[in-house]
Amino acid sequence: MPRDEAATIVATEPGANPAPAPEARLSIVPARKDLADILLRPASVAVIGAGNEPGDARGRALHLLRQYDFRGHVYPVSASRRLVQGTHAWPALSALPGPADQALILLEGDAAIDAVEACGRARIPLAVIHDPLDGDDETRRARRERLIEAGRHHDIRILGPGSAGLVIPARDLALTTDPAFAARRPRDGRLMVLAAGASAMGTLFSRGAARELGFAGLVSLGEEIDLSAGEIGEIAAADPDIDAFVLFLGGLHRSATLARFAAAAHAAGKPIVAYRLRRHPAAAAHSKAAEAAADGFLAAHGIVRVDQFETLLDLAPMLVRRRPARGRTAAIVSADECAGAMVADRLMASGVAIDGLDDLARERLAHGGVALPDGRVADLSAVPRPEALRAVLDEALDAPNNDAVLAVLGTAAALDAGAATAPLIAAAQRADKPLAALLMADAPEALRLLSEAGIAAFRAPETAADGVRAFLQWTAPAALAPLLDNEAPRGPVRALHAGQAMQIFRMLGITIPTMFWLKRDTEPPKSMPFPPPYVVKVLSPHIRHPADIGGIALGIETVSGLHHAIETVTVNAAAAEPDAYLDGVAIQRLERGLAEVAIRFERDPEVGPVVTLAMGEGMEETYGDRAVRLAPIDRAGAYAMIDEVRGLVQLRGYRNRAPGDLEALAQALVAMSSFALISAPRVLAAAVDPLLVRGEGQGILALDGWMRTE
Repeated sequence: MPRDEAATIVATEPGANPAPAPEARLSIVPARKDLADILLRPASVAVIGAGNEPGDARGRALHLLRQYDFRGHVYPVSASRRLVQGTHAWPALSALPGPADQALILLEGDAAIDAVEACGRARIPLAVIHDPLDGDDETRRARRERLIEAGRHHDIRILGPGSAGLVIPARDLALTTDPAFAARRPRDGRLMVLAAGASAMGTLFSRGAARELGFAGLVSLGEEIDLSAGEIGEIAAADPDIDAFVLFLGGLHRSATLARFAAAAHAAGKPIVAYRLRRHPAAAAHSKAAEAAADGFLAAHGIVRVDQFETLLDLAPMLVRRRPARGRTAAIVSADECAGAMVADRLMASGVAIDGLDDLARERLAHGGVALPDGRVADLSAVPRPEALRAVLDEALDAPNNDAVLAVLGTAAALDAGAATAPLIAAAQRADKPLAALLMADAPEALRLLSEAGIAAFRAPETAADGVRAFLQWTAPAALAPLLDNEAPRGPVRALHAGQAMQIFRMLGITIPTMFWLKRDTEPPKSMPFPPPYVVKVLSPHIRHPADIGGIALGIETVSGLHHAIETVTVNAAAAEPDAYLDGVAIQRLERGLAEVAIRFERDPEVGPVVTLAMGEGMEETYGDRAVRLAPIDRAGAYAMIDEVRGLVQLRGYRNRAPGDLEALAQALVAMSSFALISAPRVLAAAVDPLLVRGEGQGILALDGWMRTE
């Protein structure tokens, strides 16, 4: 039996006629391998459409397989050549002398899909499609449907299309067309890279190799038509040779599988750090909210998100074999005064506290001959001696109030890398607290020494601040399992205006004001059951924000004034939205409180149900000040959202102001998030905007809102 090949023996049925040839009495059917073995430990690969020129994309894959001396079998397949790059080629997959675990398809368009079907007939379990599905929209759609059907019909998994392939250094496998792997061979390591698109895999490898990082594997995901980052990651999370994951995400494709991957990785103690491309660079208000929802998804599942691409690889060593920090306080020990100040400024702007050494620590250092100037940063620029740096690092790492320590090395690291990095390496070996470094000089030898010691090393103040911020904001997966319900509406969508939606909010326990609903074509009232001042607003399922079109009138003191206001808001709405159905007007009492906020629930198409808290009356769009969480949330999650919105500082008694009723606001957030649990009818989106927050103990009041349901 060939190496690494399992087999199942299928005997003939009892009573069946004997076959004339002895070898026909048994059927040898190769057993299907586990997908983990197929992906990470392939025994043989086929290259379909292999080119004869090693330097071009079609020929590079075969050239790299030979250059790396892949341990398994390599089968070039070419319909037009019997020799490819001096190696025997087979005319078709049916002619191969043995099974293949993977096939890299270097054909275009319909020919690539034909090759997938041929892989299925040849029982090749994984097809890697190099070229994207080109063509106009109709052609692409037809090819996509045909490709998905081919995979389903033949029970074959597909990586791509638009995938540059995959590289497994421990197996000497480079099944890729990316030229980065021809320029330099990857080191075997314990870091797994999953990269969307075609080019990001090679870019990450090239940058990681310059940092002396080793890799357990690198996978180019392409368009993720079948295999996604989540499914591959979940498989790899069980691999004992992988310590951490680096993700380059184009979007949150198949968020349910990404959530399972995150849970499996967290259970195995393997951190995930991700950089995500923004979906809508133009950034309309809704797009910004969608981006916040995606960021909230990553945070809820314990995935560390970085803002800068350069940070992605720099941060990884800081996460390995660690759990999220308990607090958000960092210490900076700097041999470069300006660099230390730059990092401190950026960290404090992102909500990270910088806590300098306490008086006792400074006194101990002074007794040892290390006098530090006052300030949040432990500035060693006046005494840049290695022994002084080691002493200050020990104090910073031992301080119970610090959750992470960043050491900033100056230009001396370029002159004597060993002396400059020795204090960091020694301090890191004795401490269980994360220690990272910022190298301000171009010091490749110092970078290599720190990398070998497993110390995260950044090369710019911006990436250092981004990395430390990301580490300190890292959280464990949410205790409440988020509901990954991101299905499109299953039927007609019904829109509810404020008069209808507010009754549902009231059933959730959210207080609403007394409201007089005057239906269309109804005479205005001659008296009101509650005193002035009044508010009049038009009611229409097609108008979410009446204030934007002059559909609200405020501060009306008399009943006669109500008649004029009703006519005015109705005329304004009809002029601004002539096709909108006007269902009358609502008359409420004008209420006052400490602040107005907006709470919104929606089902994001990528991440599922989310709840958003922001300042009310358009302030979210103006300042981008919001907090987003996957729904449902609990009381602790609601308070965390309140703390995150900077504009709500006034409700926490800022500058001796009267505090707001945060408990009532938290309960309203939990209530709105519970729409995620309602399945019939399914609430697609809902908003209370504005929600009036009153003084402590006085509650909240929903002043306006809307809803969409199935």
